[in-house]
Amino acid sequence: MLAIATTLLYSAAFFLAFYRKLEFRFKAVCTIVLFCLLGIILTVVLGPIGGGRLWLFSTTIIAAFLLGNRGAAAAFGANVLIHIGLYFLLRADILHWHEFYGVGAEVWIAHSTNFILLNLVVVICNVIFLEGFI
Repeated sequence: MLAIATTLLYSAAFFLAFYRKLEFRFKAVCTIVLFCLLGIILTVVLGPIGGGRLWLFSTTIIAAFLLGNRGAAAAFGANVLIHIGLYFLLRADILHWHEFYGVGAEVWIAHSTNFILLNLVVVICNVIFLEGFI
């Protein structure tokens, strides 16, 4: 399942990168959505030790560079909602990370709070940095 999903997402990203007839903004939004989907899939399947959270973190950085302030804010908001959603899945015992990784809902709150705060700092730095070029 994971191999199929990642192969499809990588193929879509490759297509977007090299297909010239699509507008830049459309390509950028689709790329960010692909990153976000890959982050969600990897986080849900592999748990907190997988690379999914790195993909989610990079989503906001790439959104800032490709789409500016609004894109960064939207990607950051999506990250917050994803982490909140994963918390509720853990709390409802739908995700069984505590059995495999020792990560339950309470630990996830700590991880997510740090993730979100660091992500916010990076987004703000990117926005300030990019405004210097305009």
